[in-house]
Amino acid sequence: RTIMVMVIDGKVSEAAVLAEKLIGLGDNFQLAHMILVVRAIKNNQLDSAENYLGAMSNGGVATVIKPLVRAWMLAGQGRTDDALIALSTLDDNKGAMTIGMLHKALINELNGRFIAAEAAYRQTIPDLKTFSLRQVEMLGALLVRAGKSAEARSLYDDYLERYPGSQLLGPSIKQLEPGSEPRSIVTTPAEGIAEAIFGIANSLRLSANRDSSLAFSNMALHLRSEFPINRMLLGDLYEAEGQLEKANGVYAGI
Repeated sequence: RTIMVMVIDGKVSEAAVLAEKLIGLGDNFQLAHMILVVRAIKNNQLDSAENYLGAMSNGGVATVIKPLVRAWMLAGQGRTDDALIALSTLDDNKGAMTIGMLHKALINELNGRFIAAEAAYRQTIPDLKTFSLRQVEMLGALLVRAGKSAEARSLYDDYLERYPGSQLLGPSIKQLEPGSEPRSIVTTPAEGIAEAIFGIANSLRLSANRDSSLAFSNMALHLRSEFPINRMLLGDLYEAEGQLEKANGVYAGI
């Protein structure tokens, strides 16, 4: 319980110390393993991360997070095809198909496979009425980098038609300006893992599992501090808990 409280409060490093003790006592608390995976990745200790990930019990959120993290670790070793195979375990999981396909797209994009990346992104948006902000940001960033700025503009316009007055696409639209240097949403495997953890946090929020959502959002922020959309999620979660000072602190980091 102390580990859970610490990570919800953003004290991921302190929680990792207790997580190591708990696992040493033979406990198989999934979150403890996940915290240690995050710490190992942040410290670039990939062998340790793989060991903690492998020792994590299956079932629950591990069914989704384990293939995602493993895929990015393989991608970091230059094993792109193996990474995509690791993600294929999510193809038959109705609740995880979209996040699995998004990460196939990100891994393809990171390795310069723009055609495969675009095809994967578009599979996650079968209906333009249902796409999320993050899907628009991801596909738009790829289109701009692939020299398809007009298509990116059309995608952004569709989103703004659904959400008139929204300021959330500002940074993406700015990349359409002449002289800008468009970048991918994810530029390193560690950022990819942070993106995966954020995706889990967002899914848990939608299922009204606020404590677990807070825990995963804090882990994503620990791994990637420059992560505006995750800060928005985390600040919103703290605000819903009535922790307004903490929420403001998170928002101020954007």
